[in-house]
Amino acid sequence: MHSIALLRRVACAASLLVALSATAYAAGTLTIDQLLSLKSAGRPRISADGRFVAYEVTETDWKENAYVTHLWLADVQSGRAFQLTRGKKSSDGAQWSPDGRWLAFMTERESGAITPPADGAEKKKEDAKSEKKESDAKADARQIWLISPEGGEAWPLTRHGAKIESFHWSRDGKRIAFTAPVPEAKAAKDRKEKYSEYEVFEEDFQQNQLWLIDVVAETATEPHDAKQITADPKVNVEGFDWSPDGRRIAFSGTSNPLLAYSGSADLYLVDLARDNAVKRIVALEGPDANPRFSPDGAELAFTTALAQPYYFYANDRIARVRIDEVMQHPATKPADVDDLTPAFDEDASLLEWAPEGLYFRALQKTSSHLWRIDPRDKSVARVTSPDVFFVGEVTFTRDFRAIAFSAPDATHVQEIFVAQLPTGGQPLAPRKLTDMTAQLAGFTLGT
Repeated sequence: MHSIALLRRVACAASLLVALSATAYAAGTLTIDQLLSLKSAGRPRISADGRFVAYEVTETDWKENAYVTHLWLADVQSGRAFQLTRGKKSSDGAQWSPDGRWLAFMTERESGAITPPADGAEKKKEDAKSEKKESDAKADARQIWLISPEGGEAWPLTRHGAKIESFHWSRDGKRIAFTAPVPEAKAAKDRKEKYSEYEVFEEDFQQNQLWLIDVVAETATEPHDAKQITADPKVNVEGFDWSPDGRRIAFSGTSNPLLAYSGSADLYLVDLARDNAVKRIVALEGPDANPRFSPDGAELAFTTALAQPYYFYANDRIARVRIDEVMQHPATKPADVDDLTPAFDEDASLLEWAPEGLYFRALQKTSSHLWRIDPRDKSVARVTSPDVFFVGEVTFTRDFRAIAFSAPDATHVQEIFVAQLPTGGQPLAPRKLTDMTAQLAGFTLGT
């Protein structure tokens, strides 16, 4: 949460500079408080069948000096939208189950909402350094919850003892993998109790590991423990992707979560069918991250610096490897990977690998667009139009025929849109699902 008081001071300073150069104060001009009170929409998530779009709406809670985010749901056919979650705490990070029956999201709920484990229900953690049970640890306030798009109460899926960073459904919808540190060890608790809470700069950090939890939404009555999949204290797990058959997970891992070490990111593969064996498969100099499986599961695409010595000044590229090859001989130099964007002179941010190609987002001058690569000839085509366009987050239906995305323009604040993906060179024809700009009716605005 950002402090509204701090933002108000910054905004007031900027407003004063404008006021000093202005000759008159136009009627209907937004005040600082009105500007900070505007609601904003973002992070759209379209369901697998394209029936619904979930998105986030953030508004100002002046009493708590915070911004609070909640989930809204739009029916694509009728255009009707309604608020799905409520409360003083934010609910965000929503992801649809593959069958569209459930929406998983992150939230912090009131004390006691997460049911304590029943006697005898605990499982041993597979941690070589400790026999501590996850269910014995105090659950973090923020957990993964599930809710039906048809309505009803949400319920907690997890009760993990440390902060969950990210999660993804398996392709069959039976499991969710998430990244989070190991719950606080006894030594750390003892230190806190003895010396109070403090942090050693650039030394006290928690390494995210990969965890797995079964999802049996229809019969579950309480949250349950997750199984730890990775346990390497030298690897901090970041972005990851499930293989189509659910037998493997590819992830990027850094030596630690500090920003200065982001260039150490390499790609790893976890074989869930072989006792969660982990193997590093791509280890070029500089960062290799954001893995995505091909539709047949035989290849892996990812963003990479291609071992450029000053990668932080260079464009991110999209490359691919064949999994059976890098399992035998990991890629350690640029010649070991296939560069898919050799002629694309912008930063490429990989989104999804669809049957018709790889979708990614990238800037073009001062605009932002959705693009598609044909992996056969490496041709790149721009999907969104016109030239002056600024696409935000993009999500796809299961068949990659429709998308939901966020976008502002010169006369509208960011709105949520849905569109059919064009074929045969046809332009994108988006349909707006929100009307956040209506808040500005009656105000004098710039262009």
